[in-house]
Amino acid sequence: MVDAILAYDEGPTKKTRWNLTVAVGEIPTFKPVIYVSDFSESVHASRSRQSNIGISASFNGRRRAISSIFLPMANPRLGHGDIRGTNDLLLFRFTESGEALEVYLLEGRKGLADILFSRFLDGQLDEEIEECGEANSQVNNVFQI
Repeated sequence: MVDAILAYDEGPTKKTRWNLTVAVGEIPTFKPVIYVSDFSESVHASRSRQSNIGISASFNGRRRAISSIFLPMANPRLGHGDIRGTNDLLLFRFTESGEALEVYLLEGRKGLADILFSRFLDGQLDEEIEECGEANSQVNNVFQI
């Protein structure tokens, strides 16, 4: 079910810059460097659901949005989003210190976001995440950066 895992660490110079440290499988839209922006203190006039965090990357010298992350009040370290222009679901896990981020790709499962995120919150996807790491390490598809 989990198709790829990426791990990022907060960059040493900029609070918004995060550097890729481990890649298990591949998420084509994500780059070795991403930018994480906190929107939680922004005021929005719209009634629609607003994300807490945005992720962007540089493409041909311009920064473009990749995904928004929605964080629940129950556990603000876990979140979900999707990749713009795809049907792929992304699940996010920030470490307790907030200095590292893991991104999990579930291809074609955007329509199941609420169900799968609920399972992620309850720890029911931990086994699938572990299996993804093991399966990819057996075919040498794990990259330590």
